[in-house]
Amino acid sequence: MKIKGRKKVTFIIIAGFCLVLLGTLYWTDIDYLDNLLTIIKKSQINNENISEEKSGESDDKIIESRMSEEAVKKIIENIAESFVMNCFARNESNINALLSKDTSYIRSPDGSSFIRYTGDGMLVEGYMDTDKNLEEYRQRWCYVENDKALAGVELKLKGNKTPIIWYLHFKKEDNQWKLFMLENDYTPAEPTF
Repeated sequence: MKIKGRKKVTFIIIAGFCLVLLGTLYWTDIDYLDNLLTIIKKSQINNENISEEKSGESDDKIIESRMSEEAVKKIIENIAESFVMNCFARNESNINALLSKDTSYIRSPDGSSFIRYTGDGMLVEGYMDTDKNLEEYRQRWCYVENDKALAGVELKLKGNKTPIIWYLHFKKEDNQWKLFMLENDYTPAEPTF
């Protein structure tokens, strides 16, 4: 009789643990799991190809640099889109994961938010109208130079006819691209949507 009771208790403990684990996984942010899987799936370098010298090496380097620049632009565009979406979803933990160590995400008393950059002896605060609703978002351009990048994104907020332009500044930090500064342009312009 005591053995059956122990089996029941053990079963209940294991079942409870499984339910807690499944509940935790269910409520965990999907972006976090995607980032975790991306980190786990790092590509492997084939050491044999590194030591080989190829003919036309200069052409290969030019093609490779163009490909890597396009890959960096795609990474920057993805981070910019993720930043915009998380700002308007008010997902503070995801926003902070995208920011550099010199940048802080701050919620404004009016219900909006801004990011503050305090590095390089500068203080830059980029105000974001995140108290409003995002209607459309569009990546306008991306410029990469060495370990810095700049992206221009256009946001159309509900109730506003003219879009807002955010200039997102990125830098490499610990071998990862991080957003460190936001500047915005509220100069009325013709809508381009």
